[in-house]
Amino acid sequence: MTQGFTCPRGAKDHERLYKNRVEAPFLRKGGRLAQTGWEEGLRVVSQKLGEVLDEHGPEAVLYLDYAGNMGLLTTAFPQRLWNAIGATRTDWALCSSSGHKALALHYGDSYGIRPIEILSMDLVVFWGFNAAVSSPHMWSLARKARKLRGTRIVVVDPRESRTAKSADLWVQAIPGSDVALAYGVINYLIQNDCIDLKFIAEWTRGFEQLKAKAAEWTPDRVERITGVAWGQVERLGEAYGSLKPSTTMIGIGLQKCEQGADQVRAVSFIPALLGLHRGFFYSNGSTLSEVVSSSSST
Repeated sequence: MTQGFTCPRGAKDHERLYKNRVEAPFLRKGGRLAQTGWEEGLRVVSQKLGEVLDEHGPEAVLYLDYAGNMGLLTTAFPQRLWNAIGATRTDWALCSSSGHKALALHYGDSYGIRPIEILSMDLVVFWGFNAAVSSPHMWSLARKARKLRGTRIVVVDPRESRTAKSADLWVQAIPGSDVALAYGVINYLIQNDCIDLKFIAEWTRGFEQLKAKAAEWTPDRVERITGVAWGQVERLGEAYGSLKPSTTMIGIGLQKCEQGADQVRAVSFIPALLGLHRGFFYSNGSTLSEVVSSSSST
């Protein structure tokens, strides 16, 4: 996937195998941690867990895990234990949940294109996504697509990131103004007949309401809130309207603010208006989340 190089995480992975790494359980004895055997460690954990359940009930047990444990079995199987106990669980973490929930409101789930499909795109928009650093495998595919088929790369980012420096178009919006920018683009697409009315009629609901909302985002209002000249918004809209198929790929950071879910939703409306099924990428890890949820209820 990385086309001949190793991503930073993979390149450093061997450093986890140092000789003093933790390879066995530790118990606190006399105020200090001391290594013990697996049999003893499991016995103590089971005993303490049983004591909490007996004294406080199952809701007093909180189970936390996240992306360091991405294997299907290692992620999903333990859920059966916590479900049997009746333990308290979180909705994973603040890292990406609000974006997944936002997309589920109008797409049903957040599963988008497969990364390899970047090679068949005429336009790739990295929106709040410094792919050259945080997703080198996707970035290598985008660069390969540009070399092979002339794919245009657009970056929306308040910073002149490594990805932005290599883009064909860089749109520098004020942080937190992505709703305004997205609705400005939507308004442009509608006003200039760039949308797929047949797709919208067959596969969507609420278009007239969205159209009315987008009309409120006039050029002056968009410029004032985003700090982006309307001419730049038009260039972004023209790229979306003329270059198909396209995909919009957003970073996890887009939803890490008070209006983060609204930002994700607003940006993800754009491919739907263009008639692009799964023309969006957020994090396809939502499929694993569904498996985990299913195992938790079984």
